[in-house]
Amino acid sequence: MSDEIFELARRYFSDREIVEILQVTGYYWSFGRIATVLDVEVTQVYGDEPDGTS
Repeated sequence: MSDEIFELARRYFSDREIVEILQVTGYYWSFGRIATVLDVEVTQVYGDEPDGTS
C-alpha cells in the first residue's frame, strides 16, 4: 500500500480502527482459504429466512 493511500485511510479511521479492519479482513480471508482447501460445500440454512406469512 502506498503512503498516499495509507494517509487517506488515516483521515477517516483511527490507528486502532485500521488494525481492527485488518484483523477482520484477515479472519475472513483465512476462513475463505481454509474452506476452499477443505472443499467445504456452501449450504443453505433453513429457518432464518422470513416465510412470507403474517
